[in-house]
Amino acid sequence: MLTGKRTRSCLGHWNALPLVLAFLLSTSCVPRRGTHPAASQPAVPPSTVTSASSSSPGPAPTQAPLTLLIKVEGLGLFRDENLEAARLVADFARKRGLRVVDPEAAHRAFELARVGKDPVRGENCGRPLSESDSESRYQAMLGASGKLVVSVGCDKSACSLRLWIFDELGFFGEQISSLSSSYASNLPWRQALTQALASMPITSTTEDDGKGGLGYLEGDMAQNVVVAHPETLGWGIREARDWEPIGDPTDPSNLQMSDGTKALRRCFGDKDNIAELLVAIDSRGKVTRCESRNADSASDMCACNAFLARGRAGAALRGKRVFVSASFSVADIVTPAHAVVDVRVNTHLVSYRSRHGESLLRPLVSDSSIEAWESPQDLTIARCFAQNKDGRDRGFRIKVEFDSVGKATQAQVVESKPPSSESETACLERAFRESAAPCPAVKASSAEARVWVGFQTIGSKRR
Repeated sequence: MLTGKRTRSCLGHWNALPLVLAFLLSTSCVPRRGTHPAASQPAVPPSTVTSASSSSPGPAPTQAPLTLLIKVEGLGLFRDENLEAARLVADFARKRGLRVVDPEAAHRAFELARVGKDPVRGENCGRPLSESDSESRYQAMLGASGKLVVSVGCDKSACSLRLWIFDELGFFGEQISSLSSSYASNLPWRQALTQALASMPITSTTEDDGKGGLGYLEGDMAQNVVVAHPETLGWGIREARDWEPIGDPTDPSNLQMSDGTKALRRCFGDKDNIAELLVAIDSRGKVTRCESRNADSASDMCACNAFLARGRAGAALRGKRVFVSASFSVADIVTPAHAVVDVRVNTHLVSYRSRHGESLLRPLVSDSSIEAWESPQDLTIARCFAQNKDGRDRGFRIKVEFDSVGKATQAQVVESKPPSSESETACLERAFRESAAPCPAVKASSAEARVWVGFQTIGSKRR
């Protein structure tokens, strides 16, 4: 039995009474706000149990038994090793009375989706998906209703293995339990993980505020004046394991390419892109293994091959595994009127409330299986307006239709304010015909997007 404090995973926290997690696995009703359930009498008077939206007492909502998808993080593992780790965690979880998704089934599904194949039929279908996109697309197929996250964190004195259980797979799930045990970072990971799981306490001994480390932070604008940015290519490095600090990750001696950036530049063509890689380096500084941490796109695989063939690491990285983030940005599009074309695409157009009460937005699609459809890059759209002379901001509503394998068959501008030229409209429709969807669950589907195009004169104050 696991008990823990019920907290919001990413939007702050509230105080709550302990929750008996094993009870989630029974068929009885469980109060959502974290009370002690019992067979006949509630552990607290009903008047103390309130819903998030009302202060008046009432019947507690029910919650179905959770089936947990296992995610292993913080160990710096390649995919085959990550599957081994997930098996160990699954054995531990089952012994504690928890329901988990079969790690083999999840691994097979995610590996096929990663290369753009349908996990059911094994055929090419849909765009390649990252693991996070695969989780939401194939959640029903895997039978997952919650998430068990396993991670290692270290401070100056020691490392610990942490287990978090969330009641949803998505970003807004609630953390309902957390456990922690010591992790021997000096041992091989298999041995260290086995020992840490074996010494994991029965009940929560931590006071986690549940805020987590999720979310995006926007950097401050370096300047408040519009400038045209040139093409840029570079990469950043950080440790794949918390107990292997690499010093200053910006030090150019940490990881270099024998041909500068030529081989890596060829991987990105004319589109903005980021290749997120896990790289292993031997004692001589040679890159010996590389994997994409996202979908196995052509650019990511090309970047891996470039680092394998030409990467050379300094002393700080030798014998270690590191995360490499290679980022490429194409130069801004500038019109004849010396204005930078600014584009914003919004696909999340439907408002709804989550089961926890947050007001959220989701994609406007005809079928939920294509919610992770991919619209064209901002820069691709910006090129359609490279010859614009009137400089008026404009907005578009666009509908895209997909076939049974997630390929866009038609894109139509259904609204344009103010009206745009025929050439700009045609170019915009061509750009959206390059959109791609995950493998659909239906033969035909559609999605909508809103596009805003603005023009900011170089040297003027940034809007």
